Amino acid sequence: MNSVVKPDGGESHPLEESRSLEAMLSGTTSVETFFQTFWQRACGYFPNTFLDSPPKAESMSRCAWNKERVEQNAYHELVRNGWSVLVQLLETSRNRPEHDADLSHQSIPLLFRDQTTLTLEEQVLYDDSLFAAFLDGCSVVTNHADRRSPWIAALCEDLQASFPHVYANTYLTPPGSQTVPAHADDRDVFVIQLVGCKAWKIYRNIPVPYPYSHEQVGKGELEVPGQVLDGPVLTDRVLAPGDVLYMPRGYVHEAHAVDGGPSFHVTVALATQDWTLAGLVTAATEASLTQQRSYRQAVPRCFGRRSFESIAVDDKQSLQKQLDDAFRILREKITVESVHNNLRTKFDRHNQRALETRRRLVLEASLNALCVENTLPGGVVGRQAADGVLWRTAIRCSTVDERATLPISAKPRGLNVREECCDFIMDILQLVKRNSGKAYGVSELRALLPATSNAIAVCDLTILCFAKQCVELGAFSVVRM
Repeated sequence: MNSVVKPDGGESHPLEESRSLEAMLSGTTSVETFFQTFWQRACGYFPNTFLDSPPKAESMSRCAWNKERVEQNAYHELVRNGWSVLVQLLETSRNRPEHDADLSHQSIPLLFRDQTTLTLEEQVLYDDSLFAAFLDGCSVVTNHADRRSPWIAALCEDLQASFPHVYANTYLTPPGSQTVPAHADDRDVFVIQLVGCKAWKIYRNIPVPYPYSHEQVGKGELEVPGQVLDGPVLTDRVLAPGDVLYMPRGYVHEAHAVDGGPSFHVTVALATQDWTLAGLVTAATEASLTQQRSYRQAVPRCFGRRSFESIAVDDKQSLQKQLDDAFRILREKITVESVHNNLRTKFDRHNQRALETRRRLVLEASLNALCVENTLPGGVVGRQAADGVLWRTAIRCSTVDERATLPISAKPRGLNVREECCDFIMDILQLVKRNSGKAYGVSELRALLPATSNAIAVCDLTILCFAKQCVELGAFSVVRM
C-alpha cells in the first residue's frame, strides 16, 4: 500500500490499491512486489486460484450482472461471467453508440482471417453480425471494450486506483486459429483469459526496448527480426480461464487458440509509451518554444547548406545565443511540478471521458439485471428474434408462414460456415428440418449426431452462432415457452 507524503515530510492517508489488481496477482505476489519486480521490467504469469472449474456455455445469461459483487471484486466477476461478457459484446456490434462519434469509430470490431484484417467489402458478407463472422472462421477484435461491456468497464475503473489510465481490448479466436502474427506492442498489458484456452509464446530477445507506436515490430512495414523469432523463447504457456499474464511493452509475442474450443480474452492496456519522460519533455519543449516568435522562424540559410567552417562567426554566435536562451526558457518551464501537472491534466481528461461512458454502461446493466431471463425480443424469426437466442433457448424448423414475415433484403445472404465444421453443421440443419415439428434446445444441437472427427471441431460458440444465424435467416424459429 502506498502513502501520500505531506509537504512537511509526514505521511497522510494511505493510497488504496486496486482490489482487482490484488486479485489478478492471485495472492502469489503482492502489489508492492509487482511494482518492484515486474512493472516495466519482466513478464509475469499469475495463475487462477479462485475458480474450481472453468465457466461453461450454460452459464451465459442476460441477467448475470450483479452490481454488488462487481463492486466487491470486478476481476472475479469478469472471469465468472466470461460467457455472458462474450455474448453481450458480440450482440452489441450492431448497436454502436450514437452519443460519441469518435468512440463509435474506435470501437468498431475488427475481423481477421488467416492473420489478416478483412476489408470492408469482405465484412459486408456478414451484415454486421459478429456471430455470422465467427461461424465463418473469423477472429473478432473489439478495441475499447471497456466502453462496450459493463464488466470490463468496472474492471478498468477499479484498476485506475493503481494505474494512471486503463482501457481494454478483447480478442475472440476460433479453435486452432491465430488472430495476428508475432508482434510487439507499444503498451504494457495484462492478458486475462475468460473463455477457452490460448497458447502464448513470448520471445526473450527484445528488438526495440520500450518502443513507441512507430517502432512496433510485426505491425505495418516493420518486420520482426529473424534473430528474435529464431532465438530463445522466454514463455511458452497455455492460459486457462482466470489466468493472468503481464507483459511490458516491447516483448515480441504470438498466441493461438488451442484445438477443441474458441479463445476469448481481455487485454488490459496501460499506455506507458504516452507517459515517458522523453515524450513529456519533447511535448513541453515544443509547447514552450513555439510560443516564442523568434523560434518559429527558420534558422539562417547558411546553416545546413555548406561546411560548418565556412559559416561566419557572427552567424554562429547569434544561433548559439538563441540556443542558450532556449535552454534557459526550458529550464524555467520544464520542472518536476510542470511534468506532474501536465500528466495530471492528461490523465484527468482521458479518465473523465471514459468515466462518463463506463458509468452509463454500469447503470444500464443494473437496470437490465431486473429483467426476467425469458423476456425475449419479439418475433420468432429474423434479426430481432435471433438477438434473444441463448444456450437454453428452444428452436425448431420454421414454417412457411413464419418465413413470410421476414423483411425482403436487397442483398440476401446465406449461411457461411468455416470448412472444418461445415459438414457437421449442415447435417444438424437437415436433421432439424426433417423433424420439422420437434423443438430442440440450442444446447442439444451438438449432441444430435454421434461424435466424429468433424464434430470435434464444433465448439459451443459455433453451435450458438449457427442457431442465431438460422433464426435470423429464417431457417429456424424460436419456440416460445
